Amino acid sequence: MKNIEMLVEPTNSQKDIKNFKKSLRLEEEHFGTYVFAVAVSLDISKNELIEISTCYGTPLNFDIFNILKDVYGVFAVGYHDIGYIPLNYVLYIDDAAWKSSVPLPVSVIRKHMTNIQKKKLELWKSKHKNCDIKYYQIVGID
Repeated sequence: MKNIEMLVEPTNSQKDIKNFKKSLRLEEEHFGTYVFAVAVSLDISKNELIEISTCYGTPLNFDIFNILKDVYGVFAVGYHDIGYIPLNYVLYIDDAAWKSSVPLPVSVIRKHMTNIQKKKLELWKSKHKNCDIKYYQIVGID
């Protein structure tokens, strides 16, 4: 194994990163994103497997995705259906003929939530104080 490593020349990663940044293009689309908040207990013994349907959409988080059952399998204490957020973003690398929907940052999710969605989320979060809250996202739900 050591001999193989010696044959590989070091890369100039800073230059690669600069080239990636030049090639990436992020565009907003208006197909929407469906969002679930998941409460993962800090006491891992309290978490259990919860299945969350992706409604035959495209999951953007791949922690555990069961393609046969079309569900996220998440070790958690609960989840909250935030609902529909009216936008999504797609990342492109044009010269590589590649594109992919990308998850929304929490700040963007919150910005586009309705007041009712925000109130329901805060009430749900107040019941999960000793938890790490993660946001699972799905696009392409009809």
